[in-house]
Amino acid sequence: MHSHRRVDTHVFDRKLIGALALGAILLAIVLLVAHHTVNQVRLTSDQARATQELRLQLDALSTTILAMETGQRGYLLTGDAQYLEPYERMRHRLPEQIDRLKARMADNEAQRESAAALTALLDQRQRQMAHALELDRERGLGAAMEFVRTNRGHVTMSKIRVLLERMSAEEERVSAVRTKNQERTLQRNFWFSALLSVLMVAMIIVIYGLVRREIAARAYAAEQLDRTNASLEARVRESTAHLSQANEQLRAEIEQRKLAESELQRSHALLEERVRERTAELVEANAMRSRFLSAASHDLRQPLQSLTLLNASLREQTLPPLATRIVDAQRSSLDSMSRLVHALLNLNRLQSGAVQPEIGDIALGSMLRELRTEFAPLARSKQIDLIVEETQAIVRSDSTLLREIIQNLIANAIRYTERGEVRVRVRENAQAVRVEIADTGPGIPADKRELIFEEFQQLAGKRSERREGFGLGLSIVRHSARALGLPMELLSEVGVGTTFALEIPLSEAPRKNDTAPSPAESSESAVGRILLVDDDASVRTATALFLSVSGHVVETASSPEEAFERLRTMPMPDVIITDYHLDASLNGAELILAIRARAGATIPGVILTGDTLRIAPQHATIERCRVFHKPLDAEQLIEHLGALLARCPGVRHARAKSGLLA
Repeated sequence: MHSHRRVDTHVFDRKLIGALALGAILLAIVLLVAHHTVNQVRLTSDQARATQELRLQLDALSTTILAMETGQRGYLLTGDAQYLEPYERMRHRLPEQIDRLKARMADNEAQRESAAALTALLDQRQRQMAHALELDRERGLGAAMEFVRTNRGHVTMSKIRVLLERMSAEEERVSAVRTKNQERTLQRNFWFSALLSVLMVAMIIVIYGLVRREIAARAYAAEQLDRTNASLEARVRESTAHLSQANEQLRAEIEQRKLAESELQRSHALLEERVRERTAELVEANAMRSRFLSAASHDLRQPLQSLTLLNASLREQTLPPLATRIVDAQRSSLDSMSRLVHALLNLNRLQSGAVQPEIGDIALGSMLRELRTEFAPLARSKQIDLIVEETQAIVRSDSTLLREIIQNLIANAIRYTERGEVRVRVRENAQAVRVEIADTGPGIPADKRELIFEEFQQLAGKRSERREGFGLGLSIVRHSARALGLPMELLSEVGVGTTFALEIPLSEAPRKNDTAPSPAESSESAVGRILLVDDDASVRTATALFLSVSGHVVETASSPEEAFERLRTMPMPDVIITDYHLDASLNGAELILAIRARAGATIPGVILTGDTLRIAPQHATIERCRVFHKPLDAEQLIEHLGALLARCPGVRHARAKSGLLA
């Protein structure tokens, strides 16, 4: 009997499984059809919503460009900058709107082409509006309105509106096609689902009959299941006891790991505290280094300035041959010491990060002419040609650092060139000026091209060549170029020569007629009355002595207050020479401006400074005022004074019988 029951059960199971499988297949088909229908409805709804959003975006785009036009025209008509606020706001919003519009049209080839054409027209209209504003700023309202009256903007806007309407119509057409397709799909799916539903009802009736016949047989199986369940519960209780024991062991391991993690966190916190302390120490050390460099710069340059001027004064005297040789040797030593101090302090400032570039517009031609004048005597003494090309370029950089870079490169080229020429070439492109310093020297081997930029490194050569420098110039060049962000290129061929090249950004400022001074303006023969202001007694005395020996009449003052007292009793000076840091309420530049204001005339000025800190940019560009860094070259100072005084009316010249002015 049990065997017969098992056979009937197996038959029932097979029939039931077959019926359930068939029912499951039918149900799956119904669900798939329903799912497809829902997706189709959702897709059509999404597409309709996308069409609506696209039309809204097209309207928003039209509104944006209209707001830009309104703001631009309002500004051009009234000159009120408030009208530019919506123009600027919409101009920044327009690219984002165009990107969203393109994303919406990614599935429509025709709309993508229209979007590309629309983008081009919008770019064209933006350029037209920007050009009108630029004409207004540069040439006035008349030029801007003349451009507006050309009607180019109206033509472009008409094209934009036509294209927007065409794109909107295209979306409407696509939406209508999609709606019709949806209706056909829904109708087909409805009849198919109805047929499947009828089949499902039939299958349910069959399954119900089979289940009714099997209920009695399942009762016996339920009893057997209860007994099996009791046995299984006993086994589960036994397994639970084992799991509880394992859980206790796991908890113990977790506690140990928590203790280890806590210890690791304490170690990490201690390490972070040590790092913070070390960082603070390094910051303080760097600050102390910067303060030391600033003080050392001033304290070292001041006595060098006095010695240099005293030596120059001695050279103006008639001395015995032995004394002349001693003075010349002293001058050579002072020049070497000055160059070394200047190079060391500048290199340390660059390495410590104390130099913060002050970017401004620089007339490159004037700078190159000054450097040509500075190095011409050295080039003539070595019988080589120094050729500096003229340029009207205005560049953007730090004038002090840029001059130092080019100065060191020219000095280095002259130092290592025995014959031929040193040429400074200027090549200008749309964004930058390329300055090349080329020589016909011995060239640099490929394996030495990194070594030469290190401190105190020079290529092997004649002993006389090594004594001319200290191996710091190119190191200063590299650090200065990095501080300015200027790319530098080195090209060299052994036995042919070397070229160093810099790329300097061009300024957007308009160019000026930057021409070299005439020979009459460079004359060194004129002398005049000079007001000298310096709070350092030794430097003031040495400077006054040197200027007096050179034939000038010198009035000295130790402070701005004393300078104003002198001006009450003396005629107005021809030139004012002053230290920049006077330890007073006014610095040297402010003193020159104050004296000019009292005199009602632009008296030429010379500012002397020995501090590594920068002169304020507004003071470094005062009209008819030049900055000299201590220790200065006495001959350059005399040459500059001669050029200034030669342009002053009524100033007597050195070749006159009397060397003093009444």
